[in-house]
Order: sequence, then structure tokens, then C-alpha cells
Amino acid sequence: MKQKILNAEEVNSSTGKTYKKVELSDGTQVSCWPDFSQYAQVISGAEVEGIIFTKGKYKNLVDEKKSSGGFKTSAIKEAQSRKEASIAAAQDRTQTMWAKNNACTLVAHHPVFKDLNEGQVKSKIIDLTNAILNMDLQPF
Repeated sequence: MKQKILNAEEVNSSTGKTYKKVELSDGTQVSCWPDFSQYAQVISGAEVEGIIFTKGKYKNLVDEKKSSGGFKTSAIKEAQSRKEASIAAAQDRTQTMWAKNNACTLVAHHPVFKDLNEGQVKSKIIDLTNAILNMDLQPF
């Protein structure tokens, strides 16, 4: 998108980096950093090809292809897939925990299991946990 530059002034940031404070023809105030492909052409009265990228309170004149602020699409997709795997693992742990809890509660309180010794109780809890985990129950 063509941007008409009304005024451009080269200044230094608080960290000492040089950039241009630019006023566009519509009155919008933006910053233009040296990584902009047409940085040298950003002068009063010129027209450059770029878009305004807003991040918080800052507005920057950037190349159209770089409007994402430098984030890599592949890095975002990788982070999303790690997040999905992490959520799935957490759901599996929760399901296993509830199955063990229910098996323990059943063995501890059901009269059928009151005369079992310690080894039989452990075995019965493992068997019931596996049975609960293998049930194909749909949430309601």
C-alpha cells in the first residue's frame, strides 16, 4: 500500500538506535526503522510502499511481508503442536488419576472387598483401574 510521507525526521531512540519519525499525509505519526526495505527513500514528500503495523501504543511503517512483527510462522506452529501435546498428556493424567481414585474408593467401601488381604487389595485396585480406563464412556 502506498504511503505518502508528509514529514520525516531522523532521531535516536532511548537505546541509541537511529530511526525516522514520520508523519504521513493523513496525519498519522509512525516510526520507521532501518530494517524497512525503503528506509533510504523515507523523506519528506516521497511515496513508499508499506503498511502501518501497530503493536500496543507503537505504530511502525513496515514492509507488507513483514507485518507479523518478525515472528516466524513455523515457530508459532511448532509451539502450538507442543501445546496440544501437553494438553493431551495432562488430560490423560487426569483420566488416570480419576480411574485410580474411583477404584480405590470402590475397593475401600464396597462390602464385597472387605475380607481381602493387602496383596489382593492392590491387585483388585489395579484391575479396576484398568477396567475403568478401558471403558469407552462418552461425556454427557
